[in-house]
Amino acid sequence: MAKEFNKEIGARIKNLRNRSSLSREKLAEKAEISTQFLADIESGKKGMSVATLYKLCNVLHVSSDYLLFGNHENNSIIPDMIKTLNEKQLRNAEKLLECFIHAIK
Repeated sequence: MAKEFNKEIGARIKNLRNRSSLSREKLAEKAEISTQFLADIESGKKGMSVATLYKLCNVLHVSSDYLLFGNHENNSIIPDMIKTLNEKQLRNAEKLLECFIHAIK
């Protein structure tokens, strides 16, 4: 199971690296890991530490949720919008969201 999990994570990293037009060497340099280690991660041969995961997330500008679980990248402005709401506005927003989710199911 761990091997399959590593392959999935590695594939997401490789996909993001390619979409970012980064060479394996450049990503490894920015994440402060060896090129060979990155190749092993991308192929699923090796896992990585939390520190390496953190570095790769920062360089690739994605959440750890995306790399670990495949959840979509967090490009949403919703969390920033929520921070600006007072308690009453937050309750109203929750009600609206519940209605919206119910409507699209």
